[in-house]
Amino acid sequence: MMFGLSPLLRVLLTGWIIAFSSVSLSAEPAADQPAAEEPSPVEAVLIKAREAAQPRTSDDLLEAAKLIDQVWDLQPSPEEETKAMKTKARYLYQAGAAGNQGARFDAKNFLEQKSHSKVPQVAIAARCSLLEYQLQEIITLPNREKQLYFDQAEACVLENPPSTATGDLAFLLIDSVHGVHGPVVAGKLASKIAQHFAGIQTKPLATYSQFLAGMANQLALVDTPIEIKATRLDGTPLDVAQDLQGKIVLIDFWATWCGPCIREFPELKRLYEIYHPHGLEIVSISLDDTQEPVTQFLKERELPWTFVWDAPPEGTPGWFNPNAMRYGVRGIPAMFLLGKDGKAIALSARGRRLTKLLKEVFPDVEVPAEKPADETP
Repeated sequence: MMFGLSPLLRVLLTGWIIAFSSVSLSAEPAADQPAAEEPSPVEAVLIKAREAAQPRTSDDLLEAAKLIDQVWDLQPSPEEETKAMKTKARYLYQAGAAGNQGARFDAKNFLEQKSHSKVPQVAIAARCSLLEYQLQEIITLPNREKQLYFDQAEACVLENPPSTATGDLAFLLIDSVHGVHGPVVAGKLASKIAQHFAGIQTKPLATYSQFLAGMANQLALVDTPIEIKATRLDGTPLDVAQDLQGKIVLIDFWATWCGPCIREFPELKRLYEIYHPHGLEIVSISLDDTQEPVTQFLKERELPWTFVWDAPPEGTPGWFNPNAMRYGVRGIPAMFLLGKDGKAIALSARGRRLTKLLKEVFPDVEVPAEKPADETP
């Protein structure tokens, strides 16, 4: 995992490990590093609120949201006010999810009020946050009504200067459009937004820019052959386009510390044994920080397909694997099923969906009956 962006992005897909988290920001300092500085008054309030939010009943969350009101009396900077605002709104929405329906309306009213702030950064962040929550609540609406929210979110992203707030909204918007309209429409939107963020060199916006460009590349795989060059664990190079030409290829982004990834492996092994003789290849791309845990992991398991690991840029974690960045991988396991032409058959191919897709791709292959779950070899 890596840096701290919107908490919304951590829960987009159940069963995924999402790249955007707060692990690196909240990690304990190493023994040879100086102790952390005393928290600022605003940060102290947020820490107290975080403690009050446990164990996350609706009453706890409401109390935490109320504590954050102390921030407005501390003359916070725009960055501090934005962080406090988003944290309070999150607690209110979580209180709503925990059973207090009025809290959800309070969150909307609060963000609506903040969207009229005289501080532009705060106003834009409030509007983006409000649109993020709205996008998550429109799943049952007809597509025509969903499009109204999509249009509002797109305007908010493109009509304002790039920021972490508009970047967070952009990720959720692209994912939502993909779910409704498919990869072609979502890909065009991702390309437009990526261009809006292009060329930014300052962090964290430079990282947003990279991932948005990668999302555009990923969605374009339905029309464009994949370009992945990697290094096998034995040090030999792999060029997917050349070395696996004419094969059905499953690209699997994973890591040894990713539980959901590892839980996919028994079924992947079963499917590989069935379909590999007929042209299926699997390439598992590790997002581990170093190669050692991958090598050790594979020593303990008999997994017969291709595993690769490439070092991320110096000073960055495994999430910045060049191929993961190229294709905007923000959560793992991420599995792309490619046809013989190198173009994507599916950009989400895991679990039962992968099993179904392979039956369709290899209709003439006889598939042995699966053993009951309690029947072990």
